[in-house]
Amino acid sequence: MDSIANKVHKLTITDLMLSLIFHSAVLKKPVLQTLIDRISDESLTIESVFELPMATIIIDDDSYHTNTYSDSTAVHEVKVFLSPLTSYLIKLHNGGSKTDRIPFNTDIQKLYQKLQMTKSLSQNHLSMTLKKFLIGAVYVLEDYLFLDLPEHTWYLILGWDSTYGLSTANWQSIIYNLSHNSIAKVTTSIECHNDVVVGPKEGVVVN
Repeated sequence: MDSIANKVHKLTITDLMLSLIFHSAVLKKPVLQTLIDRISDESLTIESVFELPMATIIIDDDSYHTNTYSDSTAVHEVKVFLSPLTSYLIKLHNGGSKTDRIPFNTDIQKLYQKLQMTKSLSQNHLSMTLKKFLIGAVYVLEDYLFLDLPEHTWYLILGWDSTYGLSTANWQSIIYNLSHNSIAKVTTSIECHNDVVVGPKEGVVVN
């Protein structure tokens, strides 16, 4: 970690995109794009659930059905669990000097094209599309990070089978044993990697 910390001023948004892909298995383009946008404008809040880093984001994509409301507008809210390494890199990036940062385009397609141009000067050419690059990340995650997941789980991670996440209200119901009405409202804002642990409600078994 020390070597990474010493290079904080060299961390780029492309580095974070690659960490999201290869460390956190964020392989859906709309989710990846939203995370990059929230990192770039520094509006991403990383919380901790069961001591795992997690970010709550709103996906602005018509292909996603809505699952909650934000300011009376129906939206699709997603909770993304991050690798501790990805969380740490995001923290380093946001804590670095803002005056030294090189302006960048946050469009993930543009970021990938820039990566392709960089690799074109080396022996490791990237001729595949971003879509195929994200699919190829599965093999890296399986063979190098030893994520031995069922094949159908990879389909879900890639978005080949549609699933829709629980909104904050539903998560609170599970964790805090709440029944929701127009009066009761509980919010959480837990810093990542602190000593606060959110425990399950009585009678809930967490595997």
